[in-house]
Amino acid sequence: MYDIEVGAGAGQQAYNRAAPLVPGQWTDCEIEVRGNSYTVRVNGLQTTTFSNQDPGRGKAAADDPHSGFIGLQAHTGRVAFRNIFIKV
Repeated sequence: MYDIEVGAGAGQQAYNRAAPLVPGQWTDCEIEVRGNSYTVRVNGLQTTTFSNQDPGRGKAAADDPHSGFIGLQAHTGRVAFRNIFIKV
């Protein structure tokens, strides 16, 4: 997760490096958000967990109709995506 400091303190993420990605092979990435708890899994292995402490991040649409940005690749680099699912 970008802009989330790594560590054990409130609002920091517990991070475990995933296996190196292999160019030309698909990678499964799952981001689970339940309330303010975020969990990231890469190829089935948990890589990141954190509890959101930022009141401006992840607001419900009822609280902020402009909330909801999902950035798959918001910077440079060549990537491809397939089979994207959003469950509510």
